[in-house]
Amino acid sequence: MRPDVINGSFKQEEFTTDSGLKGMHVSYDLKLKAGGRSIPARNHIYIVNNRKGACVGIGYTTLVEKDTEGVHQMIRQTLRLQ
Repeated sequence: MRPDVINGSFKQEEFTTDSGLKGMHVSYDLKLKAGGRSIPARNHIYIVNNRKGACVGIGYTTLVEKDTEGVHQMIRQTLRLQ
């Protein structure tokens, strides 16, 4: 599988979780090629700094048609530093 990033699909936004943690959300679309087919997908990366100042990222890839706001809400509601 070789992904091709779709030009112009890159998005970046700041976010704040319900616990007050601030971070950056980056997303972009890509086409995954498998078995001669092109499958539209979307990458999401949530980046925060931990208490030691190191960047920590949570990333996931989903099919474009299955990308739902519910997943983003879950991340923003539950992400916190321990």
